[in-house]
Amino acid sequence: GQKGNYAATPLYYSRLAAGSAAFAPQVALNAGTIHLDGGASVAAADGAVYVTWHAAPPEGKGEGERRVYLAVSVNDGVSFAPAAPAAGAAPGVCPCCSLTSRAAPGGALSILYRSAEQPGERGMMLLSSTDGGRRFSASSVHPWAVAACPMSSAALAGGGRAAWETEGVIYTSATPGKSPALAVSEKGARHPAVAVNSAGETLIAWSTGTGWQKGGGLAWRQLDAGGGLTEKKGSAGGLPVWGSLAVFAAGADFVVLY
Repeated sequence: GQKGNYAATPLYYSRLAAGSAAFAPQVALNAGTIHLDGGASVAAADGAVYVTWHAAPPEGKGEGERRVYLAVSVNDGVSFAPAAPAAGAAPGVCPCCSLTSRAAPGGALSILYRSAEQPGERGMMLLSSTDGGRRFSASSVHPWAVAACPMSSAALAGGGRAAWETEGVIYTSATPGKSPALAVSEKGARHPAVAVNSAGETLIAWSTGTGWQKGGGLAWRQLDAGGGLTEKKGSAGGLPVWGSLAVFAAGADFVVLY
């Protein structure tokens, strides 16, 4: 509850050790933060595990005080250091929008989230670390002037490819914050997923027509190895209420799950 350590939702973590038949007892990682919303993200590389989420500090009151938090394990998720705000990130996170993270060998960690640093702005921000999450640099990916939470999500794939929503359109960039944003959808698109295959081609999929207590459909578009749009695209119906989609690469092929 509000008087507890998490006010009101713990963020639980567990792991399945190699050769084990059962998960380890769950532990809450978000002690010292309140008002968890928008879920969390897990990324791993080189034996390090990074769990990221956004929340308010115990004295926080509004979205302008929310922070991106990070809990880091250096022993394959057996134990974690206490959670701390992502160093280098300004306060202000859109409360209901989810974030996503991606780790790479050598201590590289990226976190893509929707900012609320200014009351009328909900642009995408990218946090980049090269030292295992000890320090981040922040860059603006795509502005969105709206004074309300759009309840959005975003996606990151290997190599830095990102996909996100702005004003109901899905955009992508190979190096978010540094290369131009490319629109891949029509209006009415939400919740992208992205994957890169063995040929360096990209598939981006997203939901269509969905909303609060409302199902819809999905669509997808393929990019060539240079990041340009191709005519390989499609759509399908039948995405249920509260349904989601995922995409992954299998060699040179792509698979969309929903």
